[in-house]
Amino acid sequence: MNIRTKLLEYGALSSRDIAELEAWSPHGSADFFNLQIAIARNGNKTLCYVPLETINSAYFVRAYIVRPGLNEQETFGAGDSIDATLAAVGQERGIRKLIMPVPVAADVTPSTVFRGVPCAVRMIPESMFFAIPSPIAAQDFIN
Repeated sequence: MNIRTKLLEYGALSSRDIAELEAWSPHGSADFFNLQIAIARNGNKTLCYVPLETINSAYFVRAYIVRPGLNEQETFGAGDSIDATLAAVGQERGIRKLIMPVPVAADVTPSTVFRGVPCAVRMIPESMFFAIPSPIAAQDFIN
């Protein structure tokens, strides 16, 4: 499995990405117009879209939009790839935490409530080399 994640502005999405967002999201893609979208792909197969809102020094995950019928291995692989990319890009951009809604059925206890939604918060460590360009292409992180 070769899962790659990119972080794009909504306006940079392809027509295929927008069509998949519309088809897979229960609310369509109109709510994501001003957001960044993390996209995990395995080859040409899109696995997951994660719209993000930047609030102060945090990324707030607005939704998890997963390809219907995705197997467990690909689902976890996509999540790991997105998490690593957001941490790498976040370090470069001064983002200090990732705020993620916790689904009701999840086996996770929410650590906070943000905008009325139970959420887990993960701190993003500050990069030791933030003044030196990273050799990792954070926009195209390979899991």
